[in-house]
Amino acid sequence: MSAGDYPPWSTLLHMLRDGCSIRAEDLSSADPLDIAEAAKRKDQDRYHLLLDETFARKESPKSAPRYHLLARIEFASYITLNFDPLLADILDLHRNITVSAYPWIQDMYHGNRELFYVHGRLGPGYPAAKAKIVLTRAEFDQAYDPYGSRLHGFLQSTFLDHDVCFIGCNPVEANLERLLRACQSFCKGQYALDGPSPPHWFLLSDDAAEMPNGLDDCGIRLVRYPRVDVSFLGLDRVLEYWAGRRTPVVREPGTRESVYRGDVEPGQ
Repeated sequence: MSAGDYPPWSTLLHMLRDGCSIRAEDLSSADPLDIAEAAKRKDQDRYHLLLDETFARKESPKSAPRYHLLARIEFASYITLNFDPLLADILDLHRNITVSAYPWIQDMYHGNRELFYVHGRLGPGYPAAKAKIVLTRAEFDQAYDPYGSRLHGFLQSTFLDHDVCFIGCNPVEANLERLLRACQSFCKGQYALDGPSPPHWFLLSDDAAEMPNGLDDCGIRLVRYPRVDVSFLGLDRVLEYWAGRRTPVVREPGTRESVYRGDVEPGQ
């Protein structure tokens, strides 16, 4: 969603690896979580500085129009794995919002258009040195421990009680996959053909992306859209449709009331 303004997962890990001067002997494995763990352990001050610089508020974010469309869609609430402030900033322009961030998250406000930063929040007012985020191996282990964090219970309740649309993330990443498989198993045992409808989980993805294995096993329905170009124009068109957006209408001067859309020349 915020590509072009903030780095995707793989790029962020490379930035931390290079910025903290990580060498092969510093790593326990090539897993992204271990790269982040090594970077934080080797140079914590530099690690925090890089995160603060990377996730600072942008003056003219390129992906703002996409987020404005997202804000217009009548979702019950918004759950983000991102750290950046863009989603909160844009939603705040559309309505009064309530924001919850890891580790203090609850599921009691679904339906009130609340925003949940389930991996923590960075940006203005949330310096990396003090913020609780989920990025390193140790942080992931703690966050997804059902006995050590509220995140596990929050996501489980979300999946069991709500329809969910995944956009721009991998729902079968190891921790999410484990949760979704458990929820899928529960649903199969609880919902009969003549009973209430079970929750539906969708992954919205472009037609050029390589899909991870395990979507069917987790009960996730894949919905493809045409990517169109490198800027993911196809995603914007999907969001425009959901948001009910139409081309601006321009009125001509004069007494005869006539209108034409912005993409039509006057007189046509």
